[in-house]
Amino acid sequence: MFAASLRSAPTLKRGRGRPRKKDASFFADVLRGHLGVVAWHQQTYGAPARSDSALYKAFRWHVAETVEADGVAALAARDAALGPRLKTVLNTLAEARAFFKKHPEKHPFTGTDKTAHSESNHYTQESET
Repeated sequence: MFAASLRSAPTLKRGRGRPRKKDASFFADVLRGHLGVVAWHQQTYGAPARSDSALYKAFRWHVAETVEADGVAALAARDAALGPRLKTVLNTLAEARAFFKKHPEKHPFTGTDKTAHSESNHYTQESET
């Protein structure tokens, strides 16, 4: 979910030059992933998390519990499943929120996002037929 959008494949090496900039589509993926984790927490615990930190600590604990870790290879797989560290997740989430606060017209949940726009057109076309 959220962690997958932050971590690149471990076998790929970065190309030369500056890394790609984080754009509106990246931050939209971050917010969609965050909403997925929020929904998971609500469904699992029946209550919203007290903070983003508590939310992601519970999610990381859940992932660590569900992924078996017997041996070095299994530990590496579990670490990959956990994704980026908590501080990185929280910083990226704060960046996404700040980006959409600065650019509200690009927010993914206002209907101007490509995914949201195509879904709304899909429902409109179905209702017309």
